[in-house]
Amino acid sequence: MNLRFAALVVVVFAASCVVPGGATARPYTLDGPRAISGPSPFAAGCPSARLDATAIAGHELETAVTVNRANPRNIVASWKQDVGPNTTRSDLVASSLDGGKTWARSTIPGLTVCTGGTADAGSDPWVSTDRGGTVYFAGLSAVLSADDPPRAIVASRSADGGRTWPAPVALVPPGLNEQPAITGSPTRRGRAYAVWADFGRSDLRLSRTTDGGATWSPPVVIHRAGRAARRPDAPTADLAQRHVAHRLRAR
Repeated sequence: MNLRFAALVVVVFAASCVVPGGATARPYTLDGPRAISGPSPFAAGCPSARLDATAIAGHELETAVTVNRANPRNIVASWKQDVGPNTTRSDLVASSLDGGKTWARSTIPGLTVCTGGTADAGSDPWVSTDRGGTVYFAGLSAVLSADDPPRAIVASRSADGGRTWPAPVALVPPGLNEQPAITGSPTRRGRAYAVWADFGRSDLRLSRTTDGGATWSPPVVIHRAGRAARRPDAPTADLAQRHVAHRLRAR
């Protein structure tokens, strides 16, 4: 649940491809940044969640953004909502179907107490898409019952460009899990790979889906990092993404 600061704005750009016949592509054009987060949907708080009184309404961190491989006008972003010194009320998702001109926000049902679940906090959101256009979400679901709270890695998927999501499934039970990342296959429909660090065992783990996120394989160890995996600032997501990229190239 490390804090990665990012302002919740999106810079929308349009690019022209090189056209047949050797014509020169036009340069990129940029619109101004647009706020996509808006007021907190949890401003009244979630009193049944542990440490909810320490959450700060409107404080948002750790943005992730993806462009749909099947529809480049579909952009999906996610972030941590209402971050405080000891908790985060949930991860939120925003999606655009018109290239970033307009956005709609969504919650992931059952991710935390604030969205109908049992976990106290959500964190570390990541989004990606596969070749067929399914949007995948991965994140942490934490029970704040200890100084180093147990954290499950969870995943969900959207078939409508990020507008709606089913309740997430746990890829691994709560433990000392951190820094999940998810990658949809650029070549195969319905395939995606989730990776994360297990600080308790000092290794990196992977789970995959072959049915569009309905089910996920049992985790397998893809890298034993030794003591490096215990550093909260270790670049686990980057290392694990390289493992996934190597696996995709080999297929």
